[in-house]
Amino acid sequence: MKKLLLLFLLIASPAQAFTTTGFSEPAGIAIDPTTQQIYISNMNGSSDSKDSNGFISRLSADGTVEATRFIDGVALKMGLHAPKGMEIVEKYLYVADLDVLHVFELPIGKPLADIRFPESVKNLMDVTKGPDEALYAVDGPGNAMYRIDLVSKEVTMLTSGDSLGEPSALEWHPGKQMFVVANFGLGRLKAFDVTGKPMSMPAIFLRTVKGLAVDESGKIYASSLTLGGVYRISSDFVVEAVQSSVVSPMALAFSKVKKEFIVILSESQAVQSLPLN
Repeated sequence: MKKLLLLFLLIASPAQAFTTTGFSEPAGIAIDPTTQQIYISNMNGSSDSKDSNGFISRLSADGTVEATRFIDGVALKMGLHAPKGMEIVEKYLYVADLDVLHVFELPIGKPLADIRFPESVKNLMDVTKGPDEALYAVDGPGNAMYRIDLVSKEVTMLTSGDSLGEPSALEWHPGKQMFVVANFGLGRLKAFDVTGKPMSMPAIFLRTVKGLAVDESGKIYASSLTLGGVYRISSDFVVEAVQSSVVSPMALAFSKVKKEFIVILSESQAVQSLPLN
């Protein structure tokens, strides 16, 4: 009886995970902290083309597709070109799209506004909430980091330069009071304070880092496109592989409720969950 029970547990545990396919160049993930619904941005073409055909998909917490084109760039007059990183603050979904930050109202997905960036912005890669009433975004090819005031909608450049190494993602680390920034070109992680000033952090090289997430205990997780894995960085910056055989992992998000990661797999145009247990 014990052997049968053990066999059942081994079979049942993986069923908690899911893999959902049918996306078109998926690039960003946002998990609604209230409903646990999962939003996936689809570039649906080139990452830098203003073609107005991008869209946002919505999934239930178990990975079931609720609406493939929940927000459809073709149907929107405001345009949705190559959406990438996203963030949810209260009932608003913020979407980084080339040189603007789109604002949509949840749960209906109604377009509300576009927050414009300076003309020097080339391609916004990711956006995240900071410790204040602001969002922070990174421009990959433009090697820059910006602050967006959610009250005034004012956009301010915090820092720029080649040392950012084509930033592809950023996350606020509340325990260490710093932004962790993934340098795609340099293949490493760097840290900055809320003013954009570099902070001391041990050199962590993972090669082509595409996704970042921070869990409730303050551990940092990063996905490496070249190495094909998801890695955990402890509070004392020790690196270990959590999943070492993930094909073409891109954006990464952490579900505090389900204690799992959602990762985009670019090669298979899919989204997969990775339970921590």
